[in-house]
Amino acid sequence: MTMIFVNAKTENLNILLSSIDECMRMAGMSKDLRTRAMLVAEEVFVNIAHHAYNGGEGHAIIKCNIIQEPPGIMLEFIDSGVHFNPLEQGDPDTSLPAEKREIGGLGIYITKRIANEIYYWRKDGANHLAMVLLV
Repeated sequence: MTMIFVNAKTENLNILLSSIDECMRMAGMSKDLRTRAMLVAEEVFVNIAHHAYNGGEGHAIIKCNIIQEPPGIMLEFIDSGVHFNPLEQGDPDTSLPAEKREIGGLGIYITKRIANEIYYWRKDGANHLAMVLLV
């Protein structure tokens, strides 16, 4: 397992994505799986950077755990920001034209569609969001 520690700032997104991609490349994961993992990692991390600390400073820990059977990856995002369970949010109405939709919610919607499994829990004052992506 690889653990990545970063300040929860959008300018650290490339560092995070490079670290996750390297973890997956070293394990021989496919380009398709790496692309899907990068997409969900970006969505989740940007949400943490923008919302978890209410404009203040904070950090994120990302655990990158390669799964052997069936092949895949589990990404776990941990932040000590405000309590927020994204799985409790309703899905946006994608049948509406973009200009009539409420702002927000598309990132977790996309993440829920891409991940094979997704879990949330709060422990010791920290949010944990884990996603399993399989080949």
